[in-house]
Amino acid sequence: MVRAYKKSDKGILDVWSQSAFHTKLSDDGIDFIYIFEEKIRKGFISFRVFYERAELTYLYVDEKYRNENIASTLLVEMCNILKQKNVETVTLEVSVQNICAIHVYEKIGFKKIGKRKNYYDGIDAFLMIKEVN
Repeated sequence: MVRAYKKSDKGILDVWSQSAFHTKLSDDGIDFIYIFEEKIRKGFISFRVFYERAELTYLYVDEKYRNENIASTLLVEMCNILKQKNVETVTLEVSVQNICAIHVYEKIGFKKIGKRKNYYDGIDAFLMIKEVN
């Protein structure tokens, strides 16, 4: 089941092992979508909307469920929500070493538009963008 996070879901998601997820739950400016099947939390995505632009802030899929199109599903659902919010573009940063993630982003339509030097503790990151509307 793909669902947008609601404050009432907090109890359900408290057992998620990713501390970054819990930190982000407390930030009211960030939207979440997660995949949750039969009490199994498989992945989530978070993003922030700034007027006509959005920024993907975090995408996580549990290692046991990778290669099941969960990341792609989350990205498509995020774009559907962004369309409803009249967002024009969404951006993200990804490590140049994260070949799998780059492949997924490009498959969904993200394009590399720049490189940020030493973005991740000495590792460069690609800046990517996708038109939503």
